[in-house]
Amino acid sequence: MPTVIDIVTINTDASLCHENKLATFAFWIRSNQFLLRGAQQFKEYPNGSTHAEIRGIINAMEILLNEVKKNDYIIKYVVVNCDNIGVGKHIMHGEYKKDFQRFVNILDKPKVSFKHVKSHTNEHSARSYVNRRLDTEARNLLRNLRSKKQKQ
Repeated sequence: MPTVIDIVTINTDASLCHENKLATFAFWIRSNQFLLRGAQQFKEYPNGSTHAEIRGIINAMEILLNEVKKNDYIIKYVVVNCDNIGVGKHIMHGEYKKDFQRFVNILDKPKVSFKHVKSHTNEHSARSYVNRRLDTEARNLLRNLRSKKQKQ
């Protein structure tokens, strides 16, 4: 029998290096059943910071889908926190609409909302804390990748 999860929160942040054409994202996906977090390099270099933020969220959605399939979860509500205020509209109505709709359909149509997180401020909310942490993780991975590329 599937486990019902009332709410899942997805947090992501991306980091770009135009000089080396490298880009990374960090994710933090949380529910009362699991915490998934990490940082990864994008397979393809995004064309700008908004595109990177969108791709980070789409990739995090794929990570969540894998967790749901592996553990037979049903999710009622997904909150996506992001520091780029326009990303939600781009995902729900722009070029990533098909990816987003596939995600929603596979998860059996949970309610999904996007929330803006004020970044690079002195705000002390839980969302701001996670955003700062993700910013650091994405930048650290990017720094490591840059260092490896420069040694080659």
